[in-house]
Amino acid sequence: MHSEMTIERIKNAFDSDQKMVFFVGAGISEPSKVPLSKKLNECVIRSIIGNNKLQNNEYDFLSEEIRPEVMLQIGIDVLGKECINSLEMLLGYKPNFNHIFYAEAIRRGNWVFTTNLENLTEDAYRELTGIKINRCYKNSQFKKFVEKYKINESPNPKNIPGWLFKLHGTIEEGQKGKERFRSISVALNQVGQGLDKSKKKVLAYFLKNYDFCFMGYSCLDDFSVYPVLDTNSNKKVFWFQYKKGEDIKSIPKEKIKTEIGEEEKKEHWKGEKTNWEIINVDRFLLKRSKRSKVLKFVGDSSKFVRNKLCPSLGVNITSLKDIKKYKHCSFAQWCKKNIEGFKRNIFTGRLFEQVGEWGKAIEYHEKAEKEAKRKDKRWELIARKKIADLYYKQTELEKEEEAIRIYENLIKESEKLEDSDVIAANLKIEIANVNRRVGKYPANLKKWREEFKKEIEVLKNRDMRGYAAGLVTVGLVNLRGSEDDIKIGLSDCKKSRKIREYIGDKEGVADSDNAIGLLLTELGKRLSEKNQELAKKKLNDAITHLRDAIRTRKPLGFFRGCAQCHRNIGDAYKELMKLRQNEKEKLYYFKKAKKEYEDCINYISLIKPKAPIGEVLNWRQRISWLYNDLRELTGDIRRKKMCVHKIISVYKKDLNLFSDQKMFHEIKHKEKEYNRAMEILNETKSFCEEIDMQLESQEIENIIKKLSMKC
Repeated sequence: MHSEMTIERIKNAFDSDQKMVFFVGAGISEPSKVPLSKKLNECVIRSIIGNNKLQNNEYDFLSEEIRPEVMLQIGIDVLGKECINSLEMLLGYKPNFNHIFYAEAIRRGNWVFTTNLENLTEDAYRELTGIKINRCYKNSQFKKFVEKYKINESPNPKNIPGWLFKLHGTIEEGQKGKERFRSISVALNQVGQGLDKSKKKVLAYFLKNYDFCFMGYSCLDDFSVYPVLDTNSNKKVFWFQYKKGEDIKSIPKEKIKTEIGEEEKKEHWKGEKTNWEIINVDRFLLKRSKRSKVLKFVGDSSKFVRNKLCPSLGVNITSLKDIKKYKHCSFAQWCKKNIEGFKRNIFTGRLFEQVGEWGKAIEYHEKAEKEAKRKDKRWELIARKKIADLYYKQTELEKEEEAIRIYENLIKESEKLEDSDVIAANLKIEIANVNRRVGKYPANLKKWREEFKKEIEVLKNRDMRGYAAGLVTVGLVNLRGSEDDIKIGLSDCKKSRKIREYIGDKEGVADSDNAIGLLLTELGKRLSEKNQELAKKKLNDAITHLRDAIRTRKPLGFFRGCAQCHRNIGDAYKELMKLRQNEKEKLYYFKKAKKEYEDCINYISLIKPKAPIGEVLNWRQRISWLYNDLRELTGDIRRKKMCVHKIISVYKKDLNLFSDQKMFHEIKHKEKEYNRAMEILNETKSFCEEIDMQLESQEIENIIKKLSMKC
């Protein structure tokens, strides 16, 4: 019934003035054998790395886990702009019945938006009409379209003919070399910033004023298209979620509601994968359904177009020629001739870093370092800097100390290089970050802050990304200062966020949001005795920033970053727990904090091959700290005793201090973690002695003795 309603609506668009918009993705080109994202990824990765350098399952894993635009950006960063030529793999295919259908829709005065890069819809239109299609694919073309038709100046401009809008650029087959991909390169550089403002205006205008039909589109453009879909509108939406070979079935609204919950409950640490397409699509449809009619279908939309829509609308697809694959690929040959072992290994290491495979990432950067020795000092320093970064990210004592050692040596070794002041400033930022995380703060904060800001000032006009990172570093060091210092730190981090938003550094924006959340939590904690209402506001603001950071990091697959944010939200909820007056409210926020800490360790466990021991230690300690705070706050003696047993369990079982020498060494030599453990254990022991819990008191005494032993 719903599919017949959809056919009738599209028929009206073809035969009357009730025009509509089609939004299509890579799925419409699948019948033409154009490689979809995973296959394109694999082809490019194999071309760059080589066919037999990795195991087949490793090629498959990297291709599946890394989004094409991220992979291409890494390639461009490491190999140069020539990497964009890999997109020639999308050339040489023939249009299929989908392209004929959408070309006919445009011919009859409707509009098509696409994220596709190939020109098959244009080819189909030329075959139908003998003339070129109206299309926009450059930012400047979208700007002219806005001006010509006075988009957003009048509610519904008339006389807009059928048009093709290519939001991510296009392959210009009339050009040669990199010029074919110029508009795609521009779009790639802007991927973190979202769509150009003129593109946003055009898409938002059509979303607001016309019914939309989505086909073959995965809705995974989190930073470009997806935010614009939120445009306020009461127009209908028809969404076809692609499942190859299956007949089209309509999905009731109740099912849409449950699908999101089912996906979000998946346990990643058990190997269950979140389907972000379902989450993004369903969130959009549910929000839109509050204002208008939405219909969702699941199945093979290509079959629906070929067998239902084309016959119903009189679209002739019988003239299509045989589909032939384009076999020539000069990019693979270019890779063999031009990519040196150093860059090949750096690229491979960057890919493994992207998916959290630290050991593999270090292995390939060490190979790159060996390749660079005696050839290029700058290359050697780049590889060693990356190795230090990877050690630092693993948050284990020896690895953090090794990171600092490498950074300090690199500062000395870079003195004779060009831009040595920029290199040194970036390295000093890294050293300050490691020292802060292991609990080494400057004795004179004001003096250190002034000197450090002078150090990073050299980056302001020469390395904006580095400068923004430096502002976050100096901002976070203010955590140990006064309330005024914390406010200064907040100002620095907010400034950093604006810079990162401007340059399109999405992970950087998330990092700034995380830092702002940390500072707001500390400020809320300081205000708790002076002004509880203001303290609650600061803590809730902190949670908002931290949630924003998670929303940015999840689609990027940055699991460690998600873990950090969940841990920090747990800290904010813990402070809210302390502010509550009655037992019920305290327990409510205790459970909220505990859940965030649990989410933290679940994300940490996704870091392969093994979660960093420093992160595990930090999380477990926070759990024991949370139980210790609840023990002090609750008036229920049974609950107090339960907290004691949980704290003992953390140190005896979870951290296994009596058997795990590595964990014992980690807690023993990290001053911050050691002091925290001794504080929690001594306070819990004193409580046990007060209420005559002798066995528990003795157990805690044994743990304290263990921690007091020499390694």
